[in-house]
Parts: sequence; structure tokens; C-alpha cells
Amino acid sequence: MLRATPIVFTQGDQFIKLWVHEMTRVFADRLVDETDCTWFYDNMVMVIGQELSRQWKKEEIFTVNPIFCCDFMSPGIDLEDRRYSLVDQQRKLEKTVADYMMEETPHLNLVLFRDALEHLCRIARVLSLDRGHILLVGVGGSGKKSLSTLASALAMAKREMISPRKDYKSKDFKEEIIRMMRIAGVDGKPVCFLFPDTHIIDDSFLEDVNNLLNTGEIPNLFAKKEDQDEIKRDLGEIIAKAKLDIEPWTFFVERVKQNLHICLAFSPVGDQLRTRMRMFPSLVNCCTIDWLNPWPDEALKTVA
Repeated sequence: MLRATPIVFTQGDQFIKLWVHEMTRVFADRLVDETDCTWFYDNMVMVIGQELSRQWKKEEIFTVNPIFCCDFMSPGIDLEDRRYSLVDQQRKLEKTVADYMMEETPHLNLVLFRDALEHLCRIARVLSLDRGHILLVGVGGSGKKSLSTLASALAMAKREMISPRKDYKSKDFKEEIIRMMRIAGVDGKPVCFLFPDTHIIDDSFLEDVNNLLNTGEIPNLFAKKEDQDEIKRDLGEIIAKAKLDIEPWTFFVERVKQNLHICLAFSPVGDQLRTRMRMFPSLVNCCTIDWLNPWPDEALKTVA
């Protein structure tokens, strides 16, 4: 769980930048029109000037020196001991992320331009939140899978994907979900389920994901009594040791909600995304949205 504490944010300017960052994540990230984004940035600067007595320019905090906040700048620290903090230098963030990439995801070789760093921080932020789920929207090749994989490592979550094949059916999908739920609910470890739209063989998969996002459960998923009994037995020892007053199955569901993070990677091309949003509203209501727009000129130059 992300925590911003007075120990880290000791100055007024730091607290204002934290507020700007969180407002941007909660509101501006959902905006898809450039006109709306410009309106948001202009009003943020106006409020900062009128209410907080800081004459900051829009370019200074949103373009030239964007505000980065994260909790992974001290590698090796346990999740419980991490502290959410501002990163004042992009180069420092680049080096830390590059070290993670070399250590945790050596198969990736990403160019860490500013736009990529911003998306990494956004995804890692959501995966570090209890019940944090994210919907990445971008065309093919925009980096949804690669950024999600690296962000999972930054958030210390185990990245999981299904392996669809020609004869892959709903039963196979449910077995994969059970496996992930056991890691999250019984083992108590963070899991990032990366689910791109290319893996949606049947819309029943989305119905199950919709239920997971909404309630943390899928109806009749554990149909066999022995499956439930095994989970209750495993968690019964943990509950007794911790002296908790809670039913094992309720404890299991709460742990799944806390530790299983769903990362959807969808393309906005065509009408399919719009149709799925109407059919399965939790894909929007229970997810933070991150739009991966076309790469800026700076990104193209850096990669080149």
C-alpha cells in the first residue's frame, strides 16, 4: 500500500507537488482529448497560484520538469517498508529503473525516455495499491506488455499471463485463474495478471475478469468441495497463528482482492473496445485508465 508520510514530505513545495501528481493521476489520466488536458493543466496552475501562492508555470511542472512520484527508489527494501516519495531528477529515475530491468527482467531492453518512465511510474503506482487494477489503452506496438512486465517487477508483483492455444477453452482459463488466486490468497504474494485483448478467445473470459474486478470472486469457480476445504485448511493455520477473528474463506477472498492485480492491455482500434466496455462495466469502473498515446518526438529521437 502506498503511503505518503510527513517524514518524507517535509516542505510545502513537496506537498504541493504530491497533490499535483495525485490529481493528475486521478483525473488527467482519464482524459483523451488534448483540449480537455490543456484545460486541466491551466486550471491546476491557476489554483496553485491563487490558493497556494506559488507562481509556477505550466511547462515547468507538466512538460519540462514533470513530477515523478514512486516507492521503488530504494531497491531491496520490503514492500511494507517502502516510502512514497518525489523523484527530482529524471536521470536518477532512469538509472534505478535500468538497474531493476537488468536484475529482474533481463530479457527486456527498453529505451527509457521520459514518456516511458511516466507510464512505468503510473502502472507501478496502481499495482502497489490494494485492489489496484489498470486498463492500458494503446495501439499495437505502443509498449503495453513490456511496460507492464517491468512495472510488475518495480511493484514486486509476480507477472502472470495465460497461454492460449488452439484448443484453449473456458475451463482452462478458470484453472489459470484458480492458480493465480491461490498465489494471491493462500501464499499472500502480489500477482499481476496481464491480460491483453489478443488473449480473449471467448467473451466468457471477460465475464470472469469482470466478476473478479467487481467482487474478487467468480461464481462457482471452486465448485469442488475439496478445493475449498484445502484452501480453508491452509489458511486456518495462518489465521490461528495471527489470532484473527475471521472465517478462512472470507480471509481468502480479502487476500485475493488485496494481492491480485489485473492489468488489461486493449487496443482502441475499431468498435470492439467500446462494445466490451458496455457489456462489462467493471473494466472501466474498477480500473485506473492509462492511455498510451503515440510516441512524442523526444521518444523517437531517443530510440533512434
